[in-house]
Amino acid sequence: MTSTFRFVHCSDLHLDTPFTGLGATDDGTAEVLANSTFRSFRRVIETAILEKAEFVLVAGDVYDSGKHSLRARLEFRNAVKQAAKNGIEVFMVHGNHDPLSSWKEDISFPDNFHRFGSDLESLYVKRGGNIIARISGISYPVAEVWENLALRFRKVPEKPSVFTAGLLHCNIGSVSSKHKNYSPCTIEDLERVPVDYWALGHVHGSNVIRDSDPAIVYPGNIQGRHVGESGIKGCYLVDVVEGNVKRISFRETSSVLWHNLKIDVTDMKGPAEAVDLMRERCLSLAGKFPSLYHVARFTLCGSPSEEGTFFDLLDGEEISGILRSMDEGPLYQVLIESVNTDLMEMQVTNRLSGDENFTAEFLKAIEPLREYPDILRKILPEFEGYRKALSFLDIGDRETLMDIITKAEEEGLARLLGRKNK
Repeated sequence: MTSTFRFVHCSDLHLDTPFTGLGATDDGTAEVLANSTFRSFRRVIETAILEKAEFVLVAGDVYDSGKHSLRARLEFRNAVKQAAKNGIEVFMVHGNHDPLSSWKEDISFPDNFHRFGSDLESLYVKRGGNIIARISGISYPVAEVWENLALRFRKVPEKPSVFTAGLLHCNIGSVSSKHKNYSPCTIEDLERVPVDYWALGHVHGSNVIRDSDPAIVYPGNIQGRHVGESGIKGCYLVDVVEGNVKRISFRETSSVLWHNLKIDVTDMKGPAEAVDLMRERCLSLAGKFPSLYHVARFTLCGSPSEEGTFFDLLDGEEISGILRSMDEGPLYQVLIESVNTDLMEMQVTNRLSGDENFTAEFLKAIEPLREYPDILRKILPEFEGYRKALSFLDIGDRETLMDIITKAEEEGLARLLGRKNK
């Protein structure tokens, strides 16, 4: 039976994320950060209510860790109850951060809540007594699952002929190599089973890998947790028309935005100029997203003047306080996480590149890597710590490779010139 309806797909809620390592914050900002993941999940449910969705799919990692707080459990339960009041069902699988072994049974959930176990199971969504969708899912029994769970979905029967969503926390290696390779699978594995929409979790960047036949989708996490998860986060609203995926629309859920910002300090004479420019960038953020809070990491880059030694004096915590004291209005929304330096002395670099010395040879050796960064993929596995680095670096991404090359060049140049590179 075919039908027309819509649903919401989210993942990686990471409720109760601690947001450590941000230095001193005032009580108001600390509270905003602590509440951000809870507020973001409420926005997911509000989206489902506003858009008249039939159900919500939660693809794992509801909590940030297996030792989740009572507040986190109550916040999740209350959001599910809000969905129940509006006739919306919620389906959930467990991931590596919230495996079945960590689930506590001390809180009861309403009948609209469905939680999958460690064996593949199929549940049905009905409207007026008629089946409109089948949800097939499987959860992580423990935190580390190395089995390709996608292969178990081959047991999903071809009949009845009904729209089927596969709910799974997994890692498609060709899509992201910076996440731990739990439940590793390939796109081909997902294509070979009777599933119309793969509601995936684990990867924190939103990505519609395929929009149909079958749709394969990572919504990413609903709230960034550190500067490496910058930009707008959210969930997907999916429209199904006569049993086929018609439209996949992104919906924002972030309550705090993280930013990685660069400040060009070329020809600046002192720290006041840098602070003024950072203030302008902060005001711009607050003006562009007036309803959100922001956490910014500034990186000072460019070719400094001879007075460039002042950059060592800049401290993110101090500058954050300075900026807020200048303007208690919009700047109250912006917290500066850190101020880093990434200064390339262009004049020195350009001069050395033409000299016949070891430094010049070093710079010439870097050039082929800039032109063909893919070479780096063959070199990196030879280094100690490569496997550990894969947990937070996506070397399949060309931009990441270029960033590694740039930082290697800066570090090498700093050492050869006897300078400190922060």
